[in-house]
Amino acid sequence: MVKLERKGRGIGTGMSSESSTDKRVAWVAMGEPGSSAVNKLTALQSMNGVDAFLVYWARESAACSYPLASALQRHRVQAVKVQRRTGPLAGIRRRWDAIRQVHRSLGNLKPDVVHASALDIVALSLLFVRPRHGVVFDLHDTRSWMRQWPWRHLVRACLRRARLVLVTSPRFETDFLRKYNLIGASQRVLVLPNCVADDVFRGYRRKRNHETITLGYIGTFRGREAIIAMAEGIIQARRAGIPANGLFAGTGIDLPTVLDLCRSNDCLSYAGAFDQSRDLPRLYGQVDLVYAVYDNSEDKRIHLAYRLGESVFAGTPPLVMRDTYMSELVSRYNIGFTVGLGEPGGVRDVLCRYYSEPELRARLQANMQAAKGFFSFETYVQSFKDEYTRLLAE
Repeated sequence: MVKLERKGRGIGTGMSSESSTDKRVAWVAMGEPGSSAVNKLTALQSMNGVDAFLVYWARESAACSYPLASALQRHRVQAVKVQRRTGPLAGIRRRWDAIRQVHRSLGNLKPDVVHASALDIVALSLLFVRPRHGVVFDLHDTRSWMRQWPWRHLVRACLRRARLVLVTSPRFETDFLRKYNLIGASQRVLVLPNCVADDVFRGYRRKRNHETITLGYIGTFRGREAIIAMAEGIIQARRAGIPANGLFAGTGIDLPTVLDLCRSNDCLSYAGAFDQSRDLPRLYGQVDLVYAVYDNSEDKRIHLAYRLGESVFAGTPPLVMRDTYMSELVSRYNIGFTVGLGEPGGVRDVLCRYYSEPELRARLQANMQAAKGFFSFETYVQSFKDEYTRLLAE
């Protein structure tokens, strides 16, 4: 473990006897934090009277992990590392080892608030840590098991004791939290979209040569059927005479599918994993369109991917799945395209239109420029700080 700089109370193996009036917020993540966490941590650290820490399970070798963003280094950061395990239930045993170490770290830190992005950390905090101002739960995603008996009752027991629940889209509240009665009628929910910090694309240069059209999948690889549909659409477009290519960058559970497709098709390439704080402008500068189609589950229908905001800031129109919350935003602002999962020729038709219609490209560019405010973290940062100010005053 890393021993961290501290003001006041200690973290790690050392403890300080100094007192501090700053309220301690411990952000706990069961994996390397992404851009959304970086934005919120930066906002918390900028607040007067708040001392923000990050405790996370470092899983650099895991299929779904990314390098820790360098922008976080100015925060007090503690990386929890656990040994590999083999045999039956190895994954569960590793996660339990990580949870035990997180518990130990929180016990040393003695936070006033635990900001958790995983349900097991919510349960841990409520049962053993008991922060003075409670737990904030950051709901980035849902899983089908959360809606099923008996797990739904456990989810409800955890969420109803959270002082504040953050969600990335209003559909998370209406179609999940309220629909399944997981939170109390008066419980506070803050809708904070997965947004882009204004400086992420500073100095960015958009691809302007459309002699070839590159469709990019930049982020976590999730949804094998959608990934295959993207590759097939590119191949179909090339057969129709469109000089189309595909660029994959990232990692995730469906990385093997991506690698197999790239090995089998010269028009597809894989750029590897990336540092979200450093590499996004370079990657988006190589693509014309961004693929943000996942699966057909109830979870993804209410989801707002960080990739949508990135595409708007980069001026690269997104392709999203029809009849989802993201398709509502794409249609409302007229910033991209919607396709059906498994729809024959859907991706191909988008590539053909974008390549052959310069007026369409110009119109989408103007609309994305106008829509930046909705996808900018600066639009929501004050509401986020206000909620924390209210929470810490109670």
